[in-house]
Amino acid sequence: MRTELKTEVVKRSIVRYIFDCRLQVGDKLPSCAVLRRELGVGNHAISGALRHLADDGVIEVRDKVGMFVRNTTADGYAGRTIGVVCAELDASQFNSLLTHYIQGALQERGCRSELFYHHLSAAPKGVTLAESYPGLLRKIEQGALQGILWLTRVEDISDELLFSHGVEWVYAGTELPVSHGVFIDMAGMAEKALRCAVKQGYRHPGLVISSDNQIRDYVFPRFAAFCTKHFPGTDPEENYFADFNVEGGGRIAERLLELPEAQRPDVLILCDDTMAMGLASRLAYSDYRPKFMCVRNLQIPMAIPSPHPVDFFQFDLMNLAECAVDQLMNRLLHKEAAINTKVYLESEHIN
Repeated sequence: MRTELKTEVVKRSIVRYIFDCRLQVGDKLPSCAVLRRELGVGNHAISGALRHLADDGVIEVRDKVGMFVRNTTADGYAGRTIGVVCAELDASQFNSLLTHYIQGALQERGCRSELFYHHLSAAPKGVTLAESYPGLLRKIEQGALQGILWLTRVEDISDELLFSHGVEWVYAGTELPVSHGVFIDMAGMAEKALRCAVKQGYRHPGLVISSDNQIRDYVFPRFAAFCTKHFPGTDPEENYFADFNVEGGGRIAERLLELPEAQRPDVLILCDDTMAMGLASRLAYSDYRPKFMCVRNLQIPMAIPSPHPVDFFQFDLMNLAECAVDQLMNRLLHKEAAINTKVYLESEHIN
């Protein structure tokens, strides 16, 4: 390893120590002897790193006394580099805002974030899913990432590959079949909305969800089970509608309007607020006026056009980002003792 690279490794290690131990101004750092032993580098790399950090005002070196923290923000230095992996970033307000909050939370914890994303619909032919995220595989194999926050799971990057390169990861978003992460409990939201529908006297619910099969696999079974018990005259398979984005909401509205009036749901459980906008806007020009029970993000409080009061089930994206980053930091700090944990964030009912 070149001397310059060794110096950078030492600098990051010292900054990481400041953030991980939550040191305050004036707190003492490990001695040069301890750094040499822990990092396996020589005096030249240690001296170079300390000189750079002292020149930038991050630490203070006192002759024959030791090294002390001078700036707890580390003046822009990052102790770790974390990859943030997201699909369809510019086509989803949810993904864009969640990515923004995750990057902010990482910076507060002394980490630098590196974003990897692409358009799924524009992936080149003959290219694997992993390769369609430019630079991601290379950064993993070079050891340039210490962690990854998945906002979408790239199936052909295995846990074994990540483990072999010392990369910890956490998933954040709607539930997927992964071993750990922080999940929006969309299935729980749908069931909560259905219970409200029962209390309000509705008899024929419909479910509007993303066409992502993995989301359907978690939400639809709860919808079907609830309908079987509380709405025996409703066929769940005939009353769930899947699509994506605003235009997809409009397409679902057209499908609903094509149904005979007796077959149309009297209440719609909307598990995608972007689709809800397209659906509600189209129905506003018709005589079909179902009740809406809609998911909503606290930071993007969309207004849904409806002649009836809309029941909203609200999630906090900032809380999702903070919980995901906290889980990743815990895994990085306690690798040997890391426990696979699934955290579910529930919606808040607002009417």
